[in-house]
Amino acid sequence: MLKILLVDDERSATDSLTWMLKECCQETNIVGVAHTVSDAILKINSLEPELVFLDIAMPDGSGFEVLKQVNTRNFEVVFCTAYGHYAIKTFKFSAFDYLLKPIDIDELTDTIGRIRQNRNLNHADRLDKLLDNIESTTPSTLTIHTTESIHFIPVSNIVRIEADGKYSTFHLDNGKKLLVSQNIGKYENMLGREFYRCHQSHLINLNKIDSFQKTDGGFIKMNNGSTVDLARRKRAEFIEIMESRGI
Repeated sequence: MLKILLVDDERSATDSLTWMLKECCQETNIVGVAHTVSDAILKINSLEPELVFLDIAMPDGSGFEVLKQVNTRNFEVVFCTAYGHYAIKTFKFSAFDYLLKPIDIDELTDTIGRIRQNRNLNHADRLDKLLDNIESTTPSTLTIHTTESIHFIPVSNIVRIEADGKYSTFHLDNGKKLLVSQNIGKYENMLGREFYRCHQSHLINLNKIDSFQKTDGGFIKMNNGSTVDLARRKRAEFIEIMESRGI
């Protein structure tokens, strides 16, 4: 049985989540409910849940304060939040599950299924990375899953990302390549203005550009020696971006 703690200042929210878990996820055991930050800290320390459903915004603090103050972080977390919360982008960076309120029972079922598959992960390291990213305006570390491992990649180490159908290959500045089963569009939306989609198949780190070659239709040389095609329709926009950066 998966031991679960529910944390939300709204009793109606914890009541609803309790009902849904009993309906769709029978191999779970709700060991406690907390409605304040202080109570959540006490119950995590005493009950040692395996999974915490954690509301972000509470009257006496945030869910992140809970994570900072507990004795151990050896548990999985699913964040519950309103649509458009600033932290959603960071959850995606750090590969954490989140549920938008009002919670949908089908999404809840899918989330529990994923968590069951990942019960052997090092939750403490992942939560540490998340808290580091939350405190930063732009998250500094990207969590990516390959078939063999979970990698915590400093964003500054990414030279470029190359599309391969439904997969993407990360090219890092140490020469390492990582293949992940996510399409490149996900990372384009996630990484922000320091990265540029110069071609349908390429997302590049603007800080890792060595030069732009105008001949042969135009291509970009990265500082790791690789070359990347620049789509013809992107040429004027790319030059404008680079000039605005003083390059």
